[in-house]
Amino acid sequence: MEDLGDPLNLYSYTPLDPNASSFRLVRLLPSSDSQPIKCTLSEYPLDDAPPYTALSYTWSPEGGSGYIECDGRLVQGTNNLRHFLRQFGRSPENYETLLWVDAICINQQDIGERSRQVALMANIYSNASLVYVWLGLEDQDTKAAFDIFAVTKGLGHRRRSRADPLAIAALEEVPASQWTILGKLLWKPYWRRVWIVQEFLLAKNII
Repeated sequence: MEDLGDPLNLYSYTPLDPNASSFRLVRLLPSSDSQPIKCTLSEYPLDDAPPYTALSYTWSPEGGSGYIECDGRLVQGTNNLRHFLRQFGRSPENYETLLWVDAICINQQDIGERSRQVALMANIYSNASLVYVWLGLEDQDTKAAFDIFAVTKGLGHRRRSRADPLAIAALEEVPASQWTILGKLLWKPYWRRVWIVQEFLLAKNII
């Protein structure tokens, strides 16, 4: 279990200029599974920001929450977000990646800032070099569902009348149980979010 230290040692946000289109980006710092997730937070002008990745996910508050250590202080985040950050941090090259994560990059206690940043979200997602979709931790059903997606790669990259016959044949061989698993994936809370259309449509690249 992570040692989160004093829960009263909360991160103190430096206010963003309400008259400027600026935002914050987070960079993960190395940490082991026995340590709190660590990061640093910096402010940038939205129209002159370095390349960054925006996270598209669901808060999933019903899954519980914990703390993330940001510049030595604590920021609260849902366990779903913390699972993503822990997983993302397992690749050392990702420590060089700047991330936009709403729960950390926006002062959630400042209603005025929160409203102004929400108004900028279309620009934040459209300016991101990459939008990373996080559906939650992988389980045994996740791989099976994505195996079906892999089968359909021959469909949709061509005109419907010229769809890959091998892909069609492969789909016909998918057992009913796997279609049920795919349905579970598509019924995850992520797909019922209001913002999902904006995040998908505005993304330059999505993974």
